[in-house]
Amino acid sequence: TIMDFQSLQWALCRKEKLNKKANHLVIDPTAMQRAQELYGDFIDLDETHKIINPDSLWWSMIEQLTSQARYVYGNTGTLFDRNLEEAWAQMRLVDGGESFGPNLALFRAAFESKLVQPWKGETWVANSRMQPEFRRALGHRSINYEEAELFDLPKRQYVPVMLRMGEEQREHYLRALDGVISAGGQTAELESQWLRMRQITSGYLRWKDGTGEHEIRFADNPKLAALERIIAELDGRKVIICCDYTATGQLIVDRLNKLRIKHIWYYGGTKNKIAAKDQFINDRDCQVAVVNSEAVGTGTDGLQKVCRYMVFYESPTPPKTRLQTEKRIHRPGMGDQRPYYYDLICRRSVDAGILEGHKEGYDFYAEFMAGKRKGRGSLIGA
Repeated sequence: TIMDFQSLQWALCRKEKLNKKANHLVIDPTAMQRAQELYGDFIDLDETHKIINPDSLWWSMIEQLTSQARYVYGNTGTLFDRNLEEAWAQMRLVDGGESFGPNLALFRAAFESKLVQPWKGETWVANSRMQPEFRRALGHRSINYEEAELFDLPKRQYVPVMLRMGEEQREHYLRALDGVISAGGQTAELESQWLRMRQITSGYLRWKDGTGEHEIRFADNPKLAALERIIAELDGRKVIICCDYTATGQLIVDRLNKLRIKHIWYYGGTKNKIAAKDQFINDRDCQVAVVNSEAVGTGTDGLQKVCRYMVFYESPTPPKTRLQTEKRIHRPGMGDQRPYYYDLICRRSVDAGILEGHKEGYDFYAEFMAGKRKGRGSLIGA
């Protein structure tokens, strides 16, 4: 039986009344017992980095399902970044705790140190002195290999496109920075200012007040202008444009419509994702795919056969999501043509901090919300 995690959830859970107005899902013991009987010999978990939260329904569901299985395998191209607890969560599902212990408290005591952070309180970080022991334990039940060991793939080419904000854009960005300073560590306000900064660098600003929702689009949008130039220079060759927010995708799609460039939009609101992907692959006149990085990061194989250009209008902040998105056009089946990745970066903005986080292996958004700053990873960038 081949099934995605979402479908498995509906197969193994039932709805229970949370209150008069809402229901919530709980694991159905009868359905779980039946699944354990059916699949007790072998269970394979694909993309295990999607189930790393021990407090989630998915993780609890898989933990129960695999607890009685004779053999359990887990597959992922990105096991974890700087957060060692992601490794514990995945290995716990595979071997029941033989490698890293049966519960998170034991793992933290062995491999992590407690850190008190401003605004966020106590958190756990990797204990550098325990790295050799961590690697030894990780190798107990895992096999790791570099892609180059199995496939002869061409090298990736990165093209940073540095841009200067327009005057109106910069003025709004500086106001957002003032908002960060005056937030005083309040999570909701920090989240609001983060969203504002990302919207501003993308060329627009959205907000809601007592009169409804509002949006302004800056007349001088250096990212949109740079995107037009890149598409024109590609002279009809297919290109994937990546963004994080639906409003950004709409901004790009509106410009493509104005330019009469045939395209597809692949995001959470796409009704038929398979049809959209197939259109981009098979229709020669469909030059552009506007995609949400989170939505396209997995399960969209085949893009590498027709496309070797990718533009990050907005880059996702988690390093794993960025890597998974890049791999859409750098995988077996692409031939010997080198893939090109363009990053549209507004100078002295959060854009540079996000990319620096990717190089160092941390999520800049998570660092920002925790009140930390690292190197060039600042809110005004380089």
